[in-house]
Amino acid sequence: MLSPGRRSKGHLILLAIALALASGAMVLFRRFGASEPSPPPTTTAPVSVNKLTYYNRPYHFTIRAPSNDWEITYNQRVDSLRLEKPSVSILENINPMLEMKRRDREAVIAFVQAGVISLGQPRTPHSLAVQTLTEMQRDFRSAGDTVRVVQSITPISGAKVQGAFFVVEMPQATQPAPRPIWINTFWVRNQLGYAVICQTTKSDYAYLRPDLENILGSFRYLQ
Repeated sequence: MLSPGRRSKGHLILLAIALALASGAMVLFRRFGASEPSPPPTTTAPVSVNKLTYYNRPYHFTIRAPSNDWEITYNQRVDSLRLEKPSVSILENINPMLEMKRRDREAVIAFVQAGVISLGQPRTPHSLAVQTLTEMQRDFRSAGDTVRVVQSITPISGAKVQGAFFVVEMPQATQPAPRPIWINTFWVRNQLGYAVICQTTKSDYAYLRPDLENILGSFRYLQ
């Protein structure tokens, strides 16, 4: 059994980690909307990547990888969207369009998925965030696998786009290679919901936070 002194020291260490994660999340979007996307390429392909920037013309959005350290994979063809099903979760209703991965040797230490939701009724970014957080917490209710809120639902009030995000720490057992820190971000335009879900490890979160800021801050609507 740990002595009271050792227990106190352990609690202080855990508190320091939690505060570091929370402070990082609070400044995550401080520079949101400050960067400009690359000029669109001349190609008329429905989807394309030019200078690390992904362009999706059918669904009118663009997002950029911060450096060549990130792998970009995407659907070459963009088919019609699956309509939103109220019977399944928001995350399950996302039509995936793009993935980005950051590796350390063979291990994927960060994973980003961008997708589109064909909304069945008018929604706001905040309501999508609220529903997603509620669904995530509903699925993990026991003391051993609780979803911990690192940053509560926060509006994005950038000059270019309006959205909402929250940050949670998922139970370790939910992933084969644990990336428990999830940043869940939503935008809405013209009956389409846009979702970018970032996952990373606890140990790499501080190191990768500038990259994640750049990815999320690069999201734009195409005219």
